[in-house]
Amino acid sequence: MSNKKLIRRVNKLLENKNIKFKRKYHLLSYLANTPVKQNTNLMSEADCYVTTLINTNGDLPKEKFVLDLLKESFKLSSLNYKDKIKKLVEINNLINPRKSSSSTKMIKEELDVSLNL
Repeated sequence: MSNKKLIRRVNKLLENKNIKFKRKYHLLSYLANTPVKQNTNLMSEADCYVTTLINTNGDLPKEKFVLDLLKESFKLSSLNYKDKIKKLVEINNLINPRKSSSSTKMIKEELDVSLNL
């Protein structure tokens, strides 16, 4: 399956989810860029977080715990993990802001629709 099809499917699934779900999903999806597979305990914890996120529709796990998991996975490969976490949180805040005005929300929705075409 091509990347474009996968991206379209993920965007379609995420469009009806709340912002808490999207924020945590984005953080958990970044685990693919870390060496989390090298540690079976971290991989098991990540699997539990994903399952819990889906089953609770974003209420659990708390974002703090997802960030802690990312920190542990970054520690496996890098000494400057704090900078990576900080940048990742900034990107997540830009993509999925916690609070937004109604006009900002409408603009973002229109941009999302135009990107999915």
